[in-house]
Amino acid sequence: ASARLEFENPCVLRRDVEKLVFTRLVAGARAAGAKALVGRYAPTAKNGLVKELFRGFGFSPEGAGAWRLALAKAKISEVAIDDGSRTPS
Repeated sequence: ASARLEFENPCVLRRDVEKLVFTRLVAGARAAGAKALVGRYAPTAKNGLVKELFRGFGFSPEGAGAWRLALAKAKISEVAIDDGSRTPS
């Protein structure tokens, strides 16, 4: 298994969608045995809204647009969005 999961340019708006995506990324990466998430932010004219997204989730800058988060330090919060992944009770 890879020790990290990499992804680029998060481009979600601030309606808790980013929290849902982050929660799913962390869960999937942990299940796959990854030890860290590495994200890349490449500024464009349209993605300025998410410039501080990685920092807000606890990632640390690595340089050249890369941000790293040790999964052991990832803090997951409740998300008030029904993504359809829960079974009805």
